[in-house]
Amino acid sequence: MILILKKLIDLNFLYNILISQGGREDLEINFKEQFNFPIKAIKAADEANFTSFLCVFPAVILEKLYLKYSSRLLEKNVRSFLDFKGVNKGLKETISKEPEKFIAYNNGLTITAKDMQIDKLDNDIYLINSLSDFQIVNGGQTTASIYFSKKLGIDISQVKVMAKVNVAKNSSND
Repeated sequence: MILILKKLIDLNFLYNILISQGGREDLEINFKEQFNFPIKAIKAADEANFTSFLCVFPAVILEKLYLKYSSRLLEKNVRSFLDFKGVNKGLKETISKEPEKFIAYNNGLTITAKDMQIDKLDNDIYLINSLSDFQIVNGGQTTASIYFSKKLGIDISQVKVMAKVNVAKNSSND
């Protein structure tokens, strides 16, 4: 199978690449539009420099994100995917044999973003519609293991992953 993606590149796109100091284009992930599935979240902290949310990601969304963006999701990650050995072998086994337990066995993801679009449902419960400069800073092996499990034909539809989403306030490239 060969995946072919199209993207319109116009002068604004080229200008943004030219002026970007980090040398990379921010990932804009719109869960509501791309997946018709906004992410339900609980506000966990609202500090001076960031707001944190706790949520659960269906593995099918993580697999599709990795399929489309691959290592771009993990540019700020402390590790890269190593292979299905050791801990990653355990991830694959849980995905294939006990997918409903994955959320309990796995530490989950830590995601950072510069901005977000949300809808407030009730008290501290929100729907995350989109995240700007989406980066998985911890949980790259989990994400890649889900992707490669699906690629091997393993059903991931019952797999869920806990996530902490930290959204910076007044962020800069530093």
